[in-house]
Amino acid sequence: MRLAGIFVAFFIQLGSMFLLAPFASSQVIQLGGSDSEIKGMLAAQGYNRIDVVERGLSGATYNACLGRDRMQFKVYWDGRISSPNRIGGCRVQINAEEAARLLESRGYDRISLEDRGGTWLAIACNRGQRVRVEVTPFGDIGAERVLGRCEAELEPSELVATLEAAGYDRVEFKTRQGPRLIALACQRGIRLELTISRRGEVLEQRPVGECERVLGAADLPAFLEKKGYDRVVVTDPRLPRYRVEACRKLVKVELTVTRFGDIRDEVRIGNCQQPVGPAEITAGLQAEGYKQIKVIDNGPTGFAAMGCRDNRRSEFLFNRFGEVLKERDLGRCSALTMTEVLKGAADGGLDRVQVYVEGCRAGRRIRLLLNEFGEEVSRERIGGC
Repeated sequence: MRLAGIFVAFFIQLGSMFLLAPFASSQVIQLGGSDSEIKGMLAAQGYNRIDVVERGLSGATYNACLGRDRMQFKVYWDGRISSPNRIGGCRVQINAEEAARLLESRGYDRISLEDRGGTWLAIACNRGQRVRVEVTPFGDIGAERVLGRCEAELEPSELVATLEAAGYDRVEFKTRQGPRLIALACQRGIRLELTISRRGEVLEQRPVGECERVLGAADLPAFLEKKGYDRVVVTDPRLPRYRVEACRKLVKVELTVTRFGDIRDEVRIGNCQQPVGPAEITAGLQAEGYKQIKVIDNGPTGFAAMGCRDNRRSEFLFNRFGEVLKERDLGRCSALTMTEVLKGAADGGLDRVQVYVEGCRAGRRIRLLLNEFGEEVSRERIGGC
């Protein structure tokens, strides 16, 4: 009973770790931690290009890049990370400034870059021609297409870069023809309508409303939940854009989100686990070889469970989708032997320890004296039952 009390108190204390989700029990559980959460944790430590190569109940094996090195390590659901082993090399990714310098070194000028989820689309001039060219995250230049001749007047993409350099952001053009262009932009939280010359001069501006504040990585889960996503995890919190993994119903997607909340790209990367019930938790643990399983349904916060395997008792925290949030070893499953009980008493400072057992037989209460092997040494009658 004391163990059960500790067990319940432990899970009440950690109940805030569980995710909210409706109850259901229609799918076999897929045990293991949340890959998205672990990717977010690893990205915060400087890893990128993170891949899961093997999953288990207590953890998963990952390959990831750290600088120029490709590393392999195991991540346990309690947050521990094994020592990484180098398994190869990684090409270093470049940022926007490095992409621009690379293009300049190849003879491009009047460069305007647009981030397309890690790959940059550049509009620039080269040998008198206006071109569109792609730059990969690793500095490869290709897919060049001639758009026309480079003129003194700026193209809309160049105008965006000019306005951003002047302190505007979230630039959207309402008109793209004629000597003067009309655009909407934000500056210090105010939405403005701008009249712009073809040379990038702001001829007139007037306020037309307010702009949403810039989002931090910590703001994205609540922001995206309002747009119909759940189980949102930021896997790359580095600007100029965030990378996010989330579920839309039962479809798992990867999103590229700007700091202003614009979703630039959404790619399906798998399926999301359905909510599960105690029966699925039990079945999943049994499939992993656990016995003597006890599951506590904590409602919207998830489940607590205990089970024995290889004579070791473990306790788990699961969210409503069957993902392991925490695991802890509780020690051996079998009862102590008589010798171990006596040794424990001796280690506690007692001497001349004896073990007695009392019980009733034929209406008489009897006390038995046992040795360290549980064998009867003597008995005495001590009254009636």
